[in-house]
Amino acid sequence: MNSYDWRKSTRSGQNGGECVEIAVAEKGHA
Repeated sequence: MNSYDWRKSTRSGQNGGECVEIAVAEKGHA
């Protein structure tokens, strides 16, 4: 379950935060 930590790290202040959230949602881990 590293996806959660990875998402938090990306959401720290990167523009990819939104993209990551969408990717995770598509996987069904949202």
